Amino acid sequence: MYNRMNKYPLLVVAFAFVLSCGQIKEADTPQILPAETIQSSDNPHILPAGTIQPTDIPPLTPSVIVPSATTASQDNRSKYLGLTYPPYPEEISELLGLLISGTDDYGLFLVTNGVQKMLWLSQITGYKADGSPSWNVKDVVNVSDTGSSNAILVPNDCWLNGQMDPAIVVTGSLDEETLAAGTLTGGKILMAWRANTASGLFEPMDTAGIECPLESAVRLND
Repeated sequence: MYNRMNKYPLLVVAFAFVLSCGQIKEADTPQILPAETIQSSDNPHILPAGTIQPTDIPPLTPSVIVPSATTASQDNRSKYLGLTYPPYPEEISELLGLLISGTDDYGLFLVTNGVQKMLWLSQITGYKADGSPSWNVKDVVNVSDTGSSNAILVPNDCWLNGQMDPAIVVTGSLDEETLAAGTLTGGKILMAWRANTASGLFEPMDTAGIECPLESAVRLND
């Protein structure tokens, strides 16, 4: 028996070591989760497919450019500047025409194209066989876009610092106070121009010191 055990000393030792350590277990391996258990909230920076629906994105629409009042006014000026009349273009109707006091060849004409009201500064260029004058448009201002629902135009008879100045043209807002006073003045004047017959231009001017009787006023919102 002794000789037999001596034959396998290493086997005996190994068997004893196994018994002392207990049962050998398989090495633990990291758990692999199936794909469907991974939630999108696990990574806030990645959105799962299907989160964005086609209805979430508004359809693209072509840009629409709406002409501003300034652009429309510039278009009118370029369209009618240099026009000789009568006859008027088909779309134009005259609302008012008068000769500027102190001149014999410059006039103011309030006209409309059905959309906007304009004031033309015009000069007589000659006379027809029947004696009626031919006019040429020197400058154009838009008087429609005043921002007031009770806008008026006073084309002449205005005063500046107590002196009559027939070349001044103003737009204003008519209220009960102004109507009772019979004069457009102060903060009720919206815009003012001087019809400069030397340059043939409407020159914007400060409204301070201007007073305009309402006798020649014309409503612009009619």
